[in-house]
Amino acid sequence: MDDRAIFERLAAPLQKQFFSTAVRLAGNTEDGLDIAIEGIIRGYALWKGGERSGAFRPWIYGVLYRVYEERQARPCRPPVWVDDLDHLARCHRMSPLEPCFIRAGEGPVELAIASLPNHLRSVLLLTDVEGFSYSQTAQIIQRPAAVVAMRLCQARHLLRTALRQQVSSRWLKAEG
Repeated sequence: MDDRAIFERLAAPLQKQFFSTAVRLAGNTEDGLDIAIEGIIRGYALWKGGERSGAFRPWIYGVLYRVYEERQARPCRPPVWVDDLDHLARCHRMSPLEPCFIRAGEGPVELAIASLPNHLRSVLLLTDVEGFSYSQTAQIIQRPAAVVAMRLCQARHLLRTALRQQVSSRWLKAEG
């Protein structure tokens, strides 16, 4: 089996989760899809070049996270144009319209998560939503596990506070 077939076999089951995480990290669908597609393309290039280590899932999420961080550092970066979207879609076994249906949720929890600062939101998404361990999250974001634990604690505290405020305001509206 060649590198492309192996990459596709490993990436296919993660596709929807990968796109969903990218949308949540970015805070909007358009930027999230750009990040996810760039992450897949860059991941394949690294895979083909032999630059991979450890388990596939944390490794590919690490690629995604680095693309996300680069976008945060340079938000005005010019777009990368892909000439053949049909070919890209076939490569990743995805209908060209499928990304249009991937949306970040708009419930109170999703809105509270989206309101978190980027560095806290990313750690919360990777550990609590995607299920990565502290050490895997540390590997993905390339920070010590103690930083992951600290950021996760801060993110959970801010999330809890935001959700309490939402519940309190709804309760007061219901009474009034």
